[in-house]
Amino acid sequence: MSKGKGSATPAAGAVAEETVLTSAMQKEAKKIVSQIAGLFAERANLNADVKEICAAAKDRGFNPKALRACAVIQNEATDERAKRQAFDDLLDQYKHACGFDSTPLGSSGRRGDD
Repeated sequence: MSKGKGSATPAAGAVAEETVLTSAMQKEAKKIVSQIAGLFAERANLNADVKEICAAAKDRGFNPKALRACAVIQNEATDERAKRQAFDDLLDQYKHACGFDSTPLGSSGRRGDD
């Protein structure tokens, strides 16, 4: 709630009091902002490279979404990959129980139809 006219409650995570930055802190803040901005630029360039590679792969008949998913899996840690695989297996069981066809081979491709 506001205390007086024109004052506002600070947003979550904001500092309620004014922070006075020393000259050294101002220089450090500028350096940090420059580093972050540089990383944003690098990320934009990398994203453009990924788009270019995916477009070329699509032109050769590949599915870019599937290729991106494979890249994510490749970069996962072993334990994260195992957790994801366990979830995918459980999801397949649920889909089977609900009558969804979850394999490209239809019901002939399912394990343990019971």
